[in-house]
Amino acid sequence: MRLSNNQIEIIRAQIARSIHLQSLQDDVVDHVCCMLEGEAALEGEFEEAVYTAVNNLAPYGLRQLQRDTLLLLNHKYIVMKKLLYVLGLVTAITASMGITFKLLHLKGADFLLTYGLLAFTLLYVPLQVVVWYQSNPNTRPSEKLKILFGLLSAVLTGGAVVLRLFHISGQAIENLFLVGAVVFSFGFLPIQFFNLYKRAVA
Repeated sequence: MRLSNNQIEIIRAQIARSIHLQSLQDDVVDHVCCMLEGEAALEGEFEEAVYTAVNNLAPYGLRQLQRDTLLLLNHKYIVMKKLLYVLGLVTAITASMGITFKLLHLKGADFLLTYGLLAFTLLYVPLQVVVWYQSNPNTRPSEKLKILFGLLSAVLTGGAVVLRLFHISGQAIENLFLVGAVVFSFGFLPIQFFNLYKRAVA
């Protein structure tokens, strides 16, 4: 079917309420118009067809689409993402090779395992959370709380593991393990499974 000028203006006005970046606005209007014109006939109301097309294009909403686009255009954000992936890869390789060396009783096992876990716990995990918060500023409070609990439990448990690898022991280390496990078990996990349940019954 062919859209009239009036229908195109209705689509543009609806999209403009959520997207203020002109180039992105034009691209979304073009995309939605193409989707609607690709249909042989519009079933039901025109507004419903527009809503369906927009929802297929941006399931998390047009504002989130604009936010993601702006983040991708932000040079500092792109550099941070690259650093994050490189740091994650290096720390994961270092820690896994440390475990392998430990099992094979090779030299350097303690060094690789200790500093791999230390960098993963104190650098990668917090940076991952910062990037996630920047990408999802309007996320539900429960989701943000879940991420906060996950970060806290990872830092506490990882810190305790690293201290043990440095052959430091005592009641304080055991308390770090315990608090990390409690935060993970009674903070992170209940919210995670409650969110999974809500998505399953929605």
